[in-house]
Amino acid sequence: MADIRKRKGKKPYQVRFLDRSTKSGYGYKSFIKWGDADAFRKEKDVEENGGIQPTDLKSIPEAIDRWLEIARTEGRRNPGEPASPATMEQYEYRARIMRRYPWTVGIHDLHERHGIEFRSWLLQNYTADTSHKVLSSFHSVILAMKDRHVINRDPLEKVTISNRSRHREPIKIPSVEEFLSILRAADNLANSKNQQIARTWQRYRPMIYLAADSGMRPQELLALPPQSVLQTGLNLIQALDRSGKVGPPKTKAGRRFIPVGPEALEMALHYADSHGNSRFVFPQQKGGECQQYRISYVTVGTA
Repeated sequence: MADIRKRKGKKPYQVRFLDRSTKSGYGYKSFIKWGDADAFRKEKDVEENGGIQPTDLKSIPEAIDRWLEIARTEGRRNPGEPASPATMEQYEYRARIMRRYPWTVGIHDLHERHGIEFRSWLLQNYTADTSHKVLSSFHSVILAMKDRHVINRDPLEKVTISNRSRHREPIKIPSVEEFLSILRAADNLANSKNQQIARTWQRYRPMIYLAADSGMRPQELLALPPQSVLQTGLNLIQALDRSGKVGPPKTKAGRRFIPVGPEALEMALHYADSHGNSRFVFPQQKGGECQQYRISYVTVGTA
């Protein structure tokens, strides 16, 4: 977008605007009066915006509110698929952080330097992970405004925060022997002489076997419906979200078929027939239909 700079001289107000015919990509024109410079700037903004007049939406907080409304009612990635309540909770948290920043310009005057200042403010006040997520969501705000012709480009396109830390420990994938050790431990616990332990692990054992064989996510395993267990594998159609509610997978790629071996499938079907219900293979055992877990990872030794 065009901007106005104050310079020394007879014509102190200089308008800088996009001009692809120049080597720098910018053109310049100077004016004696601020009003004339501002009128020229607005003309250039309309030209840059493909001849579309700017909307009434001017401030960045207004743009953030509009982005939230789009996500809530229409869907951000796939129009017609509104964001889930859990996803909206995350968006609203990030939106509050965006609004805390003291924006000194409107949405039409936003430039890369403002994005760099915003990035510095984020990193000084929040963790690198939170800063990365908030800046990513702010890019989504800008792109939503671009899609609706409020602005014609993302001036913060090159302003990013990496989410890859050189201090992060690499993920260690268990070996085949470690996997077999876990499965043997589950077998032993499910056949324990202690009846309470045996009853508990009659449920956990098929869950562990399914997880080991399929690689499915914990939130998919806990929301697995009986109709998803087929003769040769699992047809995943739903999962738990962050709030513990069951719904469709977050992305289209989440709806998929996973081949699974007969042993794990037989365990899951046996448990579903004995203890499942019409909605879940592994329902909550006390009162509800779907257990809402705080998922954690533990080391299982041989029993």
